[in-house]
Amino acid sequence: MRRSSHTLFAALLAGALLAGCQTTTPQSTTAATPKAHSDGPTRVVAEKRGWTVELVTTGDRDRAYCLAQRKAAAPGLVFVAAVRDSGFRLTGLPPRGVADSAKPLTALFDDGERVPFQAHPLDERALMVAFPTADYEDALFPFARSRKVEFHDGASPGAGPVAAFNLSGSSWAINAADECRRMHTGS
Repeated sequence: MRRSSHTLFAALLAGALLAGCQTTTPQSTTAATPKAHSDGPTRVVAEKRGWTVELVTTGDRDRAYCLAQRKAAAPGLVFVAAVRDSGFRLTGLPPRGVADSAKPLTALFDDGERVPFQAHPLDERALMVAFPTADYEDALFPFARSRKVEFHDGASPGAGPVAAFNLSGSSWAINAADECRRMHTGS
């Protein structure tokens, strides 16, 4: 009897360990369709390396979000950290850089890495790339480690860049926007 109880315990323990080690399907990295984040009063929560991080309050803690951007930049790259969907915006683009519907956009980093995104127009001179907030760090990692990025129209690969940005200080900005989201929103 004693031997069978040890065998049963060992079998249960092995089963529990095996279940804990099984791989899971990774979260979908499908781009979310961006919902326009509501405008509201802003408050600067951090500034460093030419970047400013702002909290945008909307009256509802679950709809508040944080932005990291260079104030004097035009066109601008704005990192957005929100409760559900985060991402980045390209602002101040020439009218040719904005389509009426979703368009493929390729980010070309200075190390040669190419990352495809789906961009959605916010207005005639701005695009938004959105993804689930759970993917924030992974999606923005290339921006944090690179020095420069160019955005190209994915539908017209031979065309020149839609916009180009110096990414110095972006690692700090991306992390500060995410920290702002964690501290000041409903997530």
